[in-house]
Amino acid sequence: MIDHPSRRRVLRTLAGLALGGALPSAFARSEAAFKQTSALSTLPCAAHGAGGVQAGSEFCSNASSSAAAANKLALSLAAKAPNASMLAVQLATEALERARADKALPGGDPRVLALVDFSLPSTAKRLWVFDLNSHDVLFEEWVAHGRNTGDNFAREFSNRPESHMSSLGAYQAGEIYTGKNGYSLRLHGLEPGFNDLAFDRAIVIHGAPYVSAETIRSQGRLGRSFGCPAVRVPVARPLIDTLAKQAFLFNFYPQRDWMEHSALIGGHQA
Repeated sequence: MIDHPSRRRVLRTLAGLALGGALPSAFARSEAAFKQTSALSTLPCAAHGAGGVQAGSEFCSNASSSAAAANKLALSLAAKAPNASMLAVQLATEALERARADKALPGGDPRVLALVDFSLPSTAKRLWVFDLNSHDVLFEEWVAHGRNTGDNFAREFSNRPESHMSSLGAYQAGEIYTGKNGYSLRLHGLEPGFNDLAFDRAIVIHGAPYVSAETIRSQGRLGRSFGCPAVRVPVARPLIDTLAKQAFLFNFYPQRDWMEHSALIGGHQA
């Protein structure tokens, strides 16, 4: 992760907007700034000029190949998923590269990346599954959030047991099993304090009848889970089978505490 002052300012701005309720228009402006800032990280140190950081500095030593790889991957994936926020895609790829660099993926190197953009309403298809080799979109789907996370829009997140809220951050896919919700996939949270209780909370991917076009038409939103990222019943099995192949999952929302303290997206440096 590149410790760039402009990038950290954007993270703080987005976190403040999320709390202040001024998200929609200002979010787009700040996201554009974030994209420009991220692009700087792919330039050689000398190219930053007088306004940047000089060669040989800590910034340059931290401008690793993994950061450049994350930016390149983000641009490629974003082109395939234009409805996802660029910030969500960028942070997902940065978290993936950080987890790889830190050897924080006990299940092995992921073959697919699943991104949930909770800044979008439940009526939007806000779950994307990308093949990390071809960068193709394998799935673009509706996904539910926890009943105490919000109505159509997600607002509140928690790692607390019995909160019935969704959790933010990065996960690795676990084991497939069949339980009370049918064919399901266990998730292992990779972010202490934000989602590391996912396994204990039984936060899993499963199919649910309340995730459907019919529910949207009748209620104006999807139904809600106890915190699980539930998907349509017809797609649950093939999606789960795909994610079971060493998937890396990332739940995004510009929530202040997570963006300031996550160890994987670099907000803790702000």
